[in-house]
Amino acid sequence: METLRNQHKAVIIGTFTVLAVWYYFFYYHYHVAERPQFELFAALGVTLPGFAYLPILFYEKFGWRIVNPHLDFDDRWAFLETQSAFNEAHHAFEPAYEAWGFMRVRQNIGSVAVVEGQTFTGPDGAASAMCTWSSMACDLSESGELVAALGHLPSPGTRAGNVRYGIEVFRVTMRDDTLFGKGQGRPTEMSSIVYHCIEKEAPANQVDVKYIRLPRRLQSEHVSSKKIRQLFAARS
Repeated sequence: METLRNQHKAVIIGTFTVLAVWYYFFYYHYHVAERPQFELFAALGVTLPGFAYLPILFYEKFGWRIVNPHLDFDDRWAFLETQSAFNEAHHAFEPAYEAWGFMRVRQNIGSVAVVEGQTFTGPDGAASAMCTWSSMACDLSESGELVAALGHLPSPGTRAGNVRYGIEVFRVTMRDDTLFGKGQGRPTEMSSIVYHCIEKEAPANQVDVKYIRLPRRLQSEHVSSKKIRQLFAARS
């Protein structure tokens, strides 16, 4: 988030600098203050900070997304994953089963978090919730990747077992096109390798995950694993 924080500071400093210069030349140098309409502004409490707040507020709510679409992860995402268990005999992770689900990322000018994640196993008609999860800590790296420490709440009696924590780096693999170039817009697909840990023990499993940003029309729906695969196929 350091890039966004620095830009935010620059917007605040730049806005007040421009308005201070404007204030001096037009309000004092050209004696604009003597005009009746400006006396009305002063009577209503319209001051320099009031004018400055408007562009700053716009940047905080919308502007940062326009200027930095490549850093905008705020949305609902769907994913497909392959869970691999650790084979002590071979000292390696081996594929065990597949799962799928959804993740909700909330982001603003100063913070980003995975506020909700749900993982399911089994076919669509008999899908069962394996666990819910969210980020305990989350940030953007200097290279613009989403990095999160995840806390898990496994569903009783499922394959999630005693998994409690996970570390995940979301690497962007595809972006929207913009007027400034192909693949310069918002992230639309990501991939990651997650290592889940049982409390006070070694890594329990490895998860290879592929994420896709859900279209606006599907943001509030429960999308099946079949539909998720169709979305990935349409992109390839």
